[in-house]
Amino acid sequence: MIVSQFTDLCYYFDSENVYHRSPAYLLSNLAHISMLGIDVFLLIRWKNHFSRRIRRAFWTYIIAPVAAMAVQAFFQDLQLIILATVASAVYMSMVIMQDQMEKYEKENEAATRMPSRRKCCQTSWKASMSSWPERSSLTTLPCYA
Repeated sequence: MIVSQFTDLCYYFDSENVYHRSPAYLLSNLAHISMLGIDVFLLIRWKNHFSRRIRRAFWTYIIAPVAAMAVQAFFQDLQLIILATVASAVYMSMVIMQDQMEKYEKENEAATRMPSRRKCCQTSWKASMSSWPERSSLTTLPCYA
């Protein structure tokens, strides 16, 4: 893209300031395609380390921009690559966040199932009449039932 600023390799503007693609426009997508190819290789290589839901999100992240590049190669007025990339990245981040939250909930649930912890414990406030109770006045009374 930097080279295209000084030459008409990928695109150019005519005398009326109208954008035109050059015949070598598809070269501008070469870097993106190579990065997506690396992503495919890594996803196949490490597929056992991801849940099915995360693998599906990664495949969406790979396939959506490639499909948008194919459509955009034939229809000049459509700008689908950015839209497809952003939509698939949002979907992928939502799936990963949901997966992380579920893992956190499971770990938190396992950590709170300690045998010494009981729900019958009571909380008492040592509040004075003049002010709201401060954090130090909150005490937990153990329950030995």
